[in-house]
Amino acid sequence: MWSIADKHVLITGASAGIGKATALALADQGANLTLAGRSQPRTDAVVETIMSKGGRAASLEVDLADFDSVRLAAQAYLGEGRPLDVLINNAGVGGVKGLSPQGFEIAFATNHLGHHLLTRWLEPRLIESAPGRLIIVASSVHHNVKRIKWRKVLRKTSSALGNPEYRLSKLANILDARSWSRRLADHGVDVHTVHPGLVASEIWRDLPAPLQRMFASKGRSIEEGADTSIWAATEPGLAGSTGGYYGDRRSRSTSDLAGSDEMAEEMWRRSEEWLADWLPLP
Repeated sequence: MWSIADKHVLITGASAGIGKATALALADQGANLTLAGRSQPRTDAVVETIMSKGGRAASLEVDLADFDSVRLAAQAYLGEGRPLDVLINNAGVGGVKGLSPQGFEIAFATNHLGHHLLTRWLEPRLIESAPGRLIIVASSVHHNVKRIKWRKVLRKTSSALGNPEYRLSKLANILDARSWSRRLADHGVDVHTVHPGLVASEIWRDLPAPLQRMFASKGRSIEEGADTSIWAATEPGLAGSTGGYYGDRRSRSTSDLAGSDEMAEEMWRRSEEWLADWLPLP
């Protein structure tokens, strides 16, 4: 019977928002946590909160937009020799503009490529620790992407609000999960994506103030947004199943584009090419 108690869980973007709420809930259920975040002081503060309540947690500094940082963080985790039963790729940015240190559109680099690279490095540990789970936080906004303009992923000027770029990154999350599900199916690691809903979280902090107020008034709470991630990490009934896409603890339908094996293979191939200089040796 699957239980999160004593499982080693790594959560990205755990210093605030959905990631923090997920971490606090899993700590209460006895998980042994590694909280990965860009801000070491903020991540350490969450670690201290968990430990003050008798929980177990450690911090791991990583900037998912910077592939050098991702590689170093993964190597540090592996170097500690800790198991990895559950990896929750939660971190994300939205409404941002600019390029990553390696020249990729910032939302695509952070939300997809950084997580792909981190998971590739940690893949052997996930397999060694199996049975386990890989959970990827996506979004229903992927339905709004009708085709992928591959050239715009590289060194492009972001749109005014960054919304198309965010949607593309969330489609990439689901396509990547599709590939990971096939890749890990024979190794005892279940892969699922979750849709948290419209959440009034810090992910939208770079949007204009009126839009931030709109999200705050219409969005669900951070705890509500984290609920399906927590469920996907803890639900015994999901053991042995893989490839699910869930929202509000229910199975959801992806777009036709997100459900394409051909497109998933293309996303994987291109991601591997873009990240070739930072990937682990075969």
